[in-house]
Amino acid sequence: MLREQDLVDWLCEELGGPASRRVPEAAQRTAARRYFLSEYEIRQRLKDGTQVLKISPHSILSPLAQEWLSEKGIRIVLEGSHQ
Repeated sequence: MLREQDLVDWLCEELGGPASRRVPEAAQRTAARRYFLSEYEIRQRLKDGTQVLKISPHSILSPLAQEWLSEKGIRIVLEGSHQ
């Protein structure tokens, strides 16, 4: 049985991936090193059993991404930190 999130994942893949990949070039230069990470992107990055997510200190996590990471017990580590 398909869940709602399965349909969202399929639709994102069919449309060429997450919306953040279709940001105009000028906007990408403006937000040079800031990264918005959605729940979909994080689920795609992590392998089953991963307990640590390493992200840039400039990253912005969506509220849904934060909730999903919390539910899964995945710890967030900022790149460059000594954790």
